Amino acid sequence: VHHFNYGLVLVGLAGLAALFPLGRRALGALAFAFGAGCGLIFDEFALFWNLNPEYSQNLSLISAAIAAVVLVQLTYFRRFWSALFWRGLSTLRGAR
Repeated sequence: VHHFNYGLVLVGLAGLAALFPLGRRALGALAFAFGAGCGLIFDEFALFWNLNPEYSQNLSLISAAIAAVVLVQLTYFRRFWSALFWRGLSTLRGAR
């Protein structure tokens, strides 16, 4: 059993628990569990992409680098991307 199996179980359980009223009270904890499960799953992205059981693959390193860049962008440049999104949306609405 590899750690992405634990990630799949964690994502499934957190998603299911969020559907019930008792789980709705703990959405912060469920969101954390869901994110941790997604991290465990995404860590083995190359296994899903290539269906090759070789553990060390360049695609895993590339996907981890892309995830790190996206997280840094969302953390430190959130205002920029938000302003760019809303400006693009207003431009599209004005073009109609």
